[in-house]
Amino acid sequence: MIIVLIVLLPILVLSLWWFYKLSPRDAEQRLVRLYNTAVLVGGVLICAGLTLRIQAMMADTSDRAWWPVLSAIFSLLFLPLWLAVCGVVRNLLVFRSGQGPR
Repeated sequence: MIIVLIVLLPILVLSLWWFYKLSPRDAEQRLVRLYNTAVLVGGVLICAGLTLRIQAMMADTSDRAWWPVLSAIFSLLFLPLWLAVCGVVRNLLVFRSGQGPR
């Protein structure tokens, strides 16, 4: 678990930094901030929901003590991928060439 944290936590921090650093500069900044906030909140809510799902699925098993570890690993894997996909959608589809949202 320690090795997973050592590897995945910097990847999460780096993906957050890239997500905000590569935001379109020529688009309306209020809309870009709104999109970025919605993506971040959406990702956290998805992770929270799936954490509850993992807890419910493992409640009656012999491995019930491992649900926090599995949900933490899932969240550390999911959030960078979520930010990457949403960043590509933001830059290539939603705020293409500074025209604003489509």
